[in-house]
Amino acid sequence: MNMSTPYPTENHEALTAALGIMPEEKVLDIGGGHKPFARADVVVDIDFHSGCHRDGCHIFIDTSRHHYVQTDITALPFPDKSFDFVTCIHVLEHIDDPTRACEELMRIARRGFLETPRKWTEFYAGYPTHRWLVDDNNGILTFEPITFNTSPFLNFALPPVWSSPDLLRRVTVDYHDIPCVQLAWRNRFNYQVKGQLTDISLCKSPATATATADKHYSFARNLLYWMAPPDHGLYHAARAAELSSDNPIYSKLYAFYLALSGKWSLARQHGLTPKLAFYAAISNLILRISRWITIWYRRIITLFPVK
Repeated sequence: MNMSTPYPTENHEALTAALGIMPEEKVLDIGGGHKPFARADVVVDIDFHSGCHRDGCHIFIDTSRHHYVQTDITALPFPDKSFDFVTCIHVLEHIDDPTRACEELMRIARRGFLETPRKWTEFYAGYPTHRWLVDDNNGILTFEPITFNTSPFLNFALPPVWSSPDLLRRVTVDYHDIPCVQLAWRNRFNYQVKGQLTDISLCKSPATATATADKHYSFARNLLYWMAPPDHGLYHAARAAELSSDNPIYSKLYAFYLALSGKWSLARQHGLTPKLAFYAAISNLILRISRWITIWYRRIITLFPVK
């Protein structure tokens, strides 16, 4: 595990300096989504609209800062070495074919930087749209297919990170290279793909929609279990209900999330029963009290300085 100073991916100006990107260099950002690398001249994404790999977040396109190209990382429409630098942050864990993606990165750029969740991070904080367990094995970027539909440890790490500014800073800034693989490379990097995705994972099976719905449902249910704010799970509950519309449990969870989010009218349209509405109202009250208690308790903790 790399225990050196992590690359500051949350601070684009600092990241530019850390990576040694010069003002005259041409930079490509792949999969920047709704937060493209500020230094990028060109931003590539496979989807600028639905946001299915970004929890439903849409991209705000700013053509005054970037040129945008909608394409797949495995077939980039650029000549060899047409960029001095390429960034690829939290993309490779989502794709179908990591071999082609890695080769394309090295084909179109002279050097670059990539980041993914580390393998063991996926077991307690993975997302439904992730397909690969990625790790750095003695300098070799390794890919293994994800074979589980729900987090083995019920995504327990996500709600505490979201609810604690201090923990969020430690995870995303101070010790970012512990939960994430970070690799800066020049010319080429070594990688290995162990195994392959199933037909379901590759969307080549009639069971694909059901399997994907299962993943989104499990994720939304896990967040509910840990009392996460409902806005984090609403999109995933909606996706599960959309992909498996004949599943009454998925529709029930979506209606419950809508009620938790204060969207009562829409919740009733999706089958919210009086009993479920009562549970949602009580749950909302419990969540508010819980947040107040958490804030109050953390104020007490500040009496004791961190060493």
